Amino acid sequence: MLHGEPEDIPLIAEAADTAADTALTYDRTEKRVCYASNDIPESWIVNLQAQTVERYHDPVGDEYRERRTLEREDTVAPRFDDALELAAADLLPTRPRGE
Repeated sequence: MLHGEPEDIPLIAEAADTAADTALTYDRTEKRVCYASNDIPESWIVNLQAQTVERYHDPVGDEYRERRTLEREDTVAPRFDDALELAAADLLPTRPRGE
């Protein structure tokens, strides 16, 4: 559930810590539709299993125009503050879970 008004939420970031394809599919579809249709400017999925960060931005209707998958060596700056540059590796565990 979203708290506050959508225009007050510049970014939603969530961690996907499951190997279940259904949970990740839900995150990528139903949740993205909810966020985009409420004009949340940007959302990220920190995919702990794949060791990637999925970045979605520029909502139009019920989808995002842009999607990019970031690897550990990439950097990302949230659109609300492009001076705040983060290393994708800093958002991920030092090694994949279960190893």
